[in-house]
Amino acid sequence: MQKEKRNKRALEVLFSLIDLYLKTGKPVASNTLKDECLPHLSSATIRNYFQELEESGLLEQMHTSGGRLPTVESFKLFAQNSIQNKKIDPQDELFFLNHLDFKTFELQRSIEIAVESLSEATGLAALITSPRFDQDFIKEIRLFVLDSTRVLSVIITQFSVCYTDILHIPKKLSSFSAKRIEAFFQSKLQPKAVILEELTDEEYPIALQLYQEISLRFMVRYANFTTDEVQKAGLFRLLNFTEFHDPALLGSTLSLMENPAKVHEMIQRTMRSDQISYHVADPVNNETTVLSIPYRVDGKRVGAIALFGPMRIPYPRLFALLNHFRNLFEKQLEQVVLANNISLRTPETTLEHNPPLFLESYHHE
Repeated sequence: MQKEKRNKRALEVLFSLIDLYLKTGKPVASNTLKDECLPHLSSATIRNYFQELEESGLLEQMHTSGGRLPTVESFKLFAQNSIQNKKIDPQDELFFLNHLDFKTFELQRSIEIAVESLSEATGLAALITSPRFDQDFIKEIRLFVLDSTRVLSVIITQFSVCYTDILHIPKKLSSFSAKRIEAFFQSKLQPKAVILEELTDEEYPIALQLYQEISLRFMVRYANFTTDEVQKAGLFRLLNFTEFHDPALLGSTLSLMENPAKVHEMIQRTMRSDQISYHVADPVNNETTVLSIPYRVDGKRVGAIALFGPMRIPYPRLFALLNHFRNLFEKQLEQVVLANNISLRTPETTLEHNPPLFLESYHHE
């Protein structure tokens, strides 16, 4: 009984130290901890607990006369102790309510706004993997001339997904030619569209070739869904943490977020666990913490939401925010999907609907 009480008090000292360290980012001395968090304990008692926690590998002391710092293991213990926290500040709740508003024909844009709002609320980099919406189709194709041999094509779909490609052209196009070719594209997508200015004989074969290339690339993307659709936001917010002023650490964290295989592995692990989870540091991405949670649509796990930051983050608040955001995100996405009978695909599922075809022959008059 006495040992259990002492262990409980040791955890109180440890978690109070971590709370104070999260606020200041500085080593914590026993006198400071007593004054700020534990007035019911003497400085000598706190120092005794410090010694025990050091011997257990949960605290470290950089200098003999300095304060203590939490270790990776203590952050893991703190995160585990905080993981069930669901108490959210009313201001955060209102913020999410104002920013999550899914619209049927702006699904992708709604997801992008959602992940940006999560990053803004938490102050961390955020990531959401989303399913593929099967009933999507090309709504518009834009064309931008880059130089004498290349154009940038931008596909915008019904659900506001954007795909870009750099394509080769045999000769440089003028801005007027590009606009006429865009109008040609639109007439193929919407037969009732009015073409105000016909293509020239020289422009027509270029336009047809570009249209066929763009359409085929869209069909390949549509049918070949082997990696997660990832939406990221707030990478710049990592620079607000002194830990990421180290270029090597910043680079390793960004490479983790930009590596499709690692992201897929992390997301699959989160979805298999079917619960909110955390990953605090490792030998490769030391100091980097990832918090993640899966989400469902109509009872099926279809994606995950993740936050990236340093170890020194307010875990209780972030777990509560992540859980609350997931619930709102699920509800909004599910309402749109079910109301419009939209089929979803994840990288593990097969194509349920035939992709739309855009390659009918067209004879230039």
